[in-house]
Amino acid sequence: MRWLFSIMVMLLLMLWYYRNRVNVSFWAIFYLLALTFIVFTPLSINDFSISVMPPGTGRVSLIIDLWHFSVLENVVLTIPLGVIIKRYRPSWSLLVAGLVTGGLIETTQYVISHLWLLNRSSDINDVIANAVGVMFGGVMYFGYAKMTK
Repeated sequence: MRWLFSIMVMLLLMLWYYRNRVNVSFWAIFYLLALTFIVFTPLSINDFSISVMPPGTGRVSLIIDLWHFSVLENVVLTIPLGVIIKRYRPSWSLLVAGLVTGGLIETTQYVISHLWLLNRSSDINDVIANAVGVMFGGVMYFGYAKMTK
């Protein structure tokens, strides 16, 4: 039951992709499926270890402390999202897209953690790290596009 939300989102994403045949690469969809799995399942990935979280409602942290390895993990996790955004929606602001993405991920984690006892924490550091990752990925894609033209 605790894996249900992630499975539903992944199935809806695959259904949308195959039904609409949108102009999005297979790797972009694969990344979004993997991101959904990592973010919305009761898995805890911390400093090179993976564990299944016990049932619970998680916690909320509004203390900014960006000197943890998990911040780097969140930056790296969202770099491909910045590339996808800049490739398919070049007019979007990377800062706004990053903050909205991070905010939506953390808010959804909080809500589903309380509904399905995923025991996922919502952290302001993750929102900031996700925004930095999206901006970094977008800048990388912009540089790549400039170099290949």
